[in-house]
Amino acid sequence: LDVAEGLGHGYDAKWVDVRADCGAGYGAFTYYALRIDVALQPYAWYKQHVLLGARESGLPPAHIHTIEGVGPVEDPDPERDRRERSIHV
Repeated sequence: LDVAEGLGHGYDAKWVDVRADCGAGYGAFTYYALRIDVALQPYAWYKQHVLLGARESGLPPAHIHTIEGVGPVEDPDPERDRRERSIHV
């Protein structure tokens, strides 16, 4: 996963504490960008992954609305686009 997520190449990792609605606390491992470029946009298939995960996880409607408002771009690699979109079929 470190290689796939780009650990050491623009991303780092850390443990975070999260709390469930029921009050239970958990530790989670997360990757985060070291630099933010607001001009970058996600591929449409990636946005689809994020939206489906957000809905499946029951995120609040306001969070989902924010994700929906992100403008995606089409992936220039048609094979990757097809492969990624086929995950949810």
